[in-house]
Amino acid sequence: MGEQVDVNKLTPAELEETFIQGDGRYNLDYLGDLYTFFLSKALIIEKEKINDFDFTEKELSEIRGPQKASKATATRILLNKGCSLEGYEINIEWGIVDVLGKNKEGLIVVECGPCRLNKSIDYFRMEEVKALWLVHIFYNEKTLYIIRKGPNWQEEIKKYNNKFLEQLRKIKSPLDDL
Repeated sequence: MGEQVDVNKLTPAELEETFIQGDGRYNLDYLGDLYTFFLSKALIIEKEKINDFDFTEKELSEIRGPQKASKATATRILLNKGCSLEGYEINIEWGIVDVLGKNKEGLIVVECGPCRLNKSIDYFRMEEVKALWLVHIFYNEKTLYIIRKGPNWQEEIKKYNNKFLEQLRKIKSPLDDL
């Protein structure tokens, strides 16, 4: 088990850095929602230091897609924790995960490097997803963030879904005038 992050001391900027890592391809539209999920204990986050691993060219060449070193690191951590590797670049219901693992509890979805903010909410809509891992290996402090559903998940996801439905209802449709 890693060190639980005190979400009361976590700022939105730190949360943004944890997920987006300065990557301009990702927008911040969901930052407030995600922050609320953590503050309300609908999601919990732990942090573990990652050891440096050495990989052979053969090991890296067997990994599908980009981010081979991060995926190899995630794979090594999965296997060291007694999990199985299900594959790379796997399309699941709410997106494509960089690495998919499995343990006796269920699926572990792994994002290597920057991650779209809403994936952390959407992946957990799938009952079989038990953890989201964010693997950061290109910093001085190499880190694994482990995100899980918290005790207030059901309450917060209902609020989130209702907010989304209200936004949809406000959109004017050309069919409204018929």
